[in-house]
Amino acid sequence: MITSVDYFPKSSLSSLKSSNVSTWIIADFQNPINRFFAANTLKSVARKSENRIAIISNPKSSSRNSESESCSFEYGDLENLIETLESTDNCIKTTVSSKFLIANGINPGETVIVSNGLIIGPFSDEREYLKVEDFDYLKELWNEKGAGRTSEFFKKQYSVDDVDIKFYSAMARMYRKDVSIISFDEFKNSENIITFPPENASLPSVTITWISNPVSREAQQIISIVKLMSKVLNAKVEIIFNPAAEILENPIKRFYRFVAKEELEFNDFGAVENHFAVFSNLPQKQLLTMSIETNDGWMIELKEAEYDLDNILLDSTSEDVESVYSLEHILVEGQSRKSSGEASDGLEIELQSGDTTYDTLVMLNLGYYQLKAEPGVWNLHLREGSSSEKYTFLKVDSKQVEKDIKVVVDSFTGKWIQLVVDEVESKKTPEPSKIEKLMNSAKSFFSTPAPSDTINVFSLASGHLYERFMRIMIVSVMKNTKTQKVKFWFLKNYLSPKFKKSIPLLADFYGFEYELVEYKWPKWLHQQTEKQRVMWGYKILFLDVLFPLNVEKIIFVDADQVVRADLQELMDFNLNGSPYGQAFREFSAGDRLRGRYDSLSADPNSLSNLDQDLPNNMIHEVPIKSLPQDWLWCETWCDDNSKKTAKTIDLCNNPLTKEPKLNSAQRIIGEWKDLDEEISNIIRNDNRTKRSKLSESNEEKEEL
Repeated sequence: MITSVDYFPKSSLSSLKSSNVSTWIIADFQNPINRFFAANTLKSVARKSENRIAIISNPKSSSRNSESESCSFEYGDLENLIETLESTDNCIKTTVSSKFLIANGINPGETVIVSNGLIIGPFSDEREYLKVEDFDYLKELWNEKGAGRTSEFFKKQYSVDDVDIKFYSAMARMYRKDVSIISFDEFKNSENIITFPPENASLPSVTITWISNPVSREAQQIISIVKLMSKVLNAKVEIIFNPAAEILENPIKRFYRFVAKEELEFNDFGAVENHFAVFSNLPQKQLLTMSIETNDGWMIELKEAEYDLDNILLDSTSEDVESVYSLEHILVEGQSRKSSGEASDGLEIELQSGDTTYDTLVMLNLGYYQLKAEPGVWNLHLREGSSSEKYTFLKVDSKQVEKDIKVVVDSFTGKWIQLVVDEVESKKTPEPSKIEKLMNSAKSFFSTPAPSDTINVFSLASGHLYERFMRIMIVSVMKNTKTQKVKFWFLKNYLSPKFKKSIPLLADFYGFEYELVEYKWPKWLHQQTEKQRVMWGYKILFLDVLFPLNVEKIIFVDADQVVRADLQELMDFNLNGSPYGQAFREFSAGDRLRGRYDSLSADPNSLSNLDQDLPNNMIHEVPIKSLPQDWLWCETWCDDNSKKTAKTIDLCNNPLTKEPKLNSAQRIIGEWKDLDEEISNIIRNDNRTKRSKLSESNEEKEEL
């Protein structure tokens, strides 16, 4: 069959050998619809490079007892064939191969496409015929599977034409082997199975069988997903319950809704309808928390919420609790390694589009990196400095590159890119000796840090109460730090809309700068499910990648701390080479902490206080420089006399009294109430001004 096929375009041998995709159109060409389909395909596909097409007759009236011709008309080149196909007066001379058609179950008159040996079809009517974009997809698919390299190899090794197509045909036959259906009948009974019939019983359908523990977090998702699949795939779905033999505690501690539609819906104005979830009949007197689980490649922001979503008590609300989330970023993730194979840890990369730039560094952990992006075309390049001087991109997704990389973010699933970098020959430096490393450590130990123009402060909070504490911390810093400009960095992931509205007012009133930073917990790193432990993780696990690379030193201040001294003293404090603050990135401290965390966190009984236990566990690998006692006063372990000289007061929990934190703040910190009232007045006055302007605007409209 292969040796008797005539391909179009009919080109020179060298040009023919550049074709990576060979397509056969098998059809009854006495049918005008099939003739026009073949003509359009030849026009659009055969004229493109790397494609060649053969047309093979499969008439309804053929007896198939031998190879024959459908008629005696002779055609020459591609253009002549297209003209012949478009003219209904002419017949088509093609080869009929009874052996091939019968062996592959292709009945007389059926229309089938064969792409590099992969049989697609038969098609029931012309509405199912492949479009030009389908052929383009097949070309890209084969190229991704290595068709170009495979074709080039076989053409060099063998003189017989089409040997690569024979290879793909063999692979395609292996691919088409039927997979035996697994029967689950022995697990089924009337009490442990739920069945969702296909949406349209008159159409072909598939059967999806899902076995799940009904009292598990996964089961909450599955029941929603299979309903969606039943509609989209017209599938019959069977869910077989397989509960655990013994349950020691209630494994489900949440109410769950899955939000997805099988197709887009539009309102009367043509805009896409927003998706939503509704929770009803929830317990009224139990404290609830609302959160959202998303695609791994998404960064979501809470845009609207009147109530504190960390502390929902429905019994005390006067209306429905509503929240609005929006998709803010789609992640560009991947792995980067050197040409020698090891992770290119510490490599600084940037993603740029127009005036927007995001940067990060590559982790030692799996060579992982993460960058924020939005839909569009981006430029991925090495950051100016040591990275661009020492390295150059060698490959991206196994393809050779010479310059910066164009990244097209065109999917809601995110982007995963594999990078290989090579060290610039002129910049290669030998590995420092043990003596040199020791001398460098000694320099760090005795040297005084260079002065900074800005005092950078990092903090994080979740819930209205802790955001209230954090506002007071901010003001206490500003009232006591007079020597330098202050910039606050807040973790955006869990901030409420109310806090994000109030922070510009405080920044304008007290004269500080601020920036919101965010990072998606990587899917390969052990996930935490409790909100408090997630917040602890963000305090310690991502300090090397959370901030822009030009931030060299930052001070972490807990949200519930009150500062009574100038933070410039901490900026000037000599850490004697300890990585926390001074050389965190250079020491790969983040990589070490994440590695130890991942090994310990699998045990639910370890790292009970994650943000404290993990650094203490690694104190010998990642040294900590202790601050003077005055910089952390806490009622639990400090006496009242030392409180007079305290430079910060921490509202740590007292396990003996279990006093509410708000009460202890007002009792322990004399200035707390005054600061709280001052902040409330600033926010209140701004709201009054807005209401006044709104009232004036409405009055003007009435006069008009």
